[in-house]
Amino acid sequence: MLLRLAIACYSAPSRLALDAHDSPRKAPFATLRGIEVGEFLTDLAVQRKVSASTQNQALNAVVFLYHEVLGQELGEIGNFQMAKRPIRQPLVLTRKEVQKVLSHLQGEKKLMSGLLYGAGIRISTWLLSLLSVII
Repeated sequence: MLLRLAIACYSAPSRLALDAHDSPRKAPFATLRGIEVGEFLTDLAVQRKVSASTQNQALNAVVFLYHEVLGQELGEIGNFQMAKRPIRQPLVLTRKEVQKVLSHLQGEKKLMSGLLYGAGIRISTWLLSLLSVII
């Protein structure tokens, strides 16, 4: 069962690796060693501009292909250029920005928004708790 799941997860990245290597001038993929695989991974990051998770999936797929399917050691991959991971910054408003937003509200909306902000409750959390009470 685990083997089937791994094959399903890695079949597309393995195909990507094989397609990238597929050329009449090149040696069969099974004869490649770690350095060539490192070059392939660098090509994914630099030329094809894939995401870091796609490059990581391709690496795992090739390692799985060699180890589990071909029964061969891949060898040392060496240094290869990693795809850049996006910088994820949380969306947080400063106190001044929150005061500015709250100043545009009136009545119950201002009261509810102020209470939510003061208690540190996210709107999505509040909505979920409200739905659980209603349903």
